[in-house]
Amino acid sequence: MLAAFAFRISLQLFGWDALKAAYQRTQNVPVELSARGKSAYILMRALSLLYPLDRVVGRVKKARKVVTAFGRAKLDLETHRVFDLPAVAIRLDRPPSINVLVPAFSIDTISAGFFGVFAFAQFCARSGYHTRLVLFENFYFDIETFRKSLQRYPIFANLLNEVELAYVGSRYKPLLVSDRDISVATVWYSAYFAEKIRKLCGAKHFLYLVQDYEPAFHPQNSAFVLADNSYALPSIPWFSTEPLQKFFEGSGLYLGSEWKDWCIYNNACSTSSDVEKALASKRNSLERNFVFYCRPEVNRNLFHLGALAIIKAFEEGVFEDGCNWQFYGIGIGDVEIYLDAASKLSQLPRMSLEDYQAKIGRFDVGLSLMASPHPSLVPFDLAGSGALVVTNSFRTKTKEYFSKISENVVCVEPNLDAIVAGIREAVGLSGDIDRRLAGANISFPKAWSETWTPRHKDFLERNVRSAFSDQ
Repeated sequence: MLAAFAFRISLQLFGWDALKAAYQRTQNVPVELSARGKSAYILMRALSLLYPLDRVVGRVKKARKVVTAFGRAKLDLETHRVFDLPAVAIRLDRPPSINVLVPAFSIDTISAGFFGVFAFAQFCARSGYHTRLVLFENFYFDIETFRKSLQRYPIFANLLNEVELAYVGSRYKPLLVSDRDISVATVWYSAYFAEKIRKLCGAKHFLYLVQDYEPAFHPQNSAFVLADNSYALPSIPWFSTEPLQKFFEGSGLYLGSEWKDWCIYNNACSTSSDVEKALASKRNSLERNFVFYCRPEVNRNLFHLGALAIIKAFEEGVFEDGCNWQFYGIGIGDVEIYLDAASKLSQLPRMSLEDYQAKIGRFDVGLSLMASPHPSLVPFDLAGSGALVVTNSFRTKTKEYFSKISENVVCVEPNLDAIVAGIREAVGLSGDIDRRLAGANISFPKAWSETWTPRHKDFLERNVRSAFSDQ
């Protein structure tokens, strides 16, 4: 058919998106047309004289059917390569080690979860164990670049002098272990590698840093099931925060035979280095800064609900308190949120830890949401820096939990009206500088030296020892 043939030729010339927009315009849909789209629209009008366009498009779309091919490589990649793990071999002259398994990362977007991984490795080394960071995923890694990048984080500046490092993501060579190595899973798919090492060495369990309920990071698909199954592997869990431990306990998720034994630790938060000075500058000032922890790419951070709450609070006059409010975003992404035709929230660029701690003390009110039993660290970063921060409850993460840590945290239910009410409350309290200063004295670690206690060291020693004995 001449019309269909001409349409296929135009598909090669203009591309499907331009033709789709041009076709929509012929159906009186008010869409914007690119230069190519305008040319395609002229062609569409000409084709309509030869044959009804809906029939042409229907036949061409049917001819464009695309079949998705699945081979072993694609399937392995989409299941986080838990069935395609690096090889492991025993070498008897190696020292017995604690292998802290580190997933792929970019130093430019590294998050608090990785700080927890590095800090745990440092804790193991300082507790007297030969400790090794094992980078098991296939990603670009250069040790000298990594070493230099760690200088941006003073606490980890000497990390590579304290621990060994092995990159096996390329899978060219096996990971060499002693016959008494024990591993630490730090993300759900690393648990499968920890289990592979455990079986080879004959250990009774591995250690599992449980930093969130990670199956919820996925829709209920294969990855969800594999993540959920990881908790059934023989491991000793180290839970990041009390609400997360209670969530697992109350949800019946103690599946591994060793989960009768567990430990809780609190990741160190990152607060302003001089809270008193930062708050003193606000006593006679009408300048106020609002910050939103906005990560649209990370679903559990409830970006849409938070953005709508800020807009609604703005429309309801919450910020019309005689102060000059500026609106900012922090997190991963490049976002603008329009509050009205003239006002918007603009996201700040990614910062080093030092820059982040300098900036965090400038905020007066914050909004940080997460659909997780884990409280996140941003609410504590803000509260410990003297800001009022609105966050949400979730299952075992309750208002009572936050109230024990700081009165600077306003915990609300995760619904639109409740979040708006929380913002209104925080804005109303933001002028009470003395209250904010008192609330900055949070009962939560501000440094990793405050996280690790003799109890944690004893727990580590007991479970490293019992992995190869009956003790």
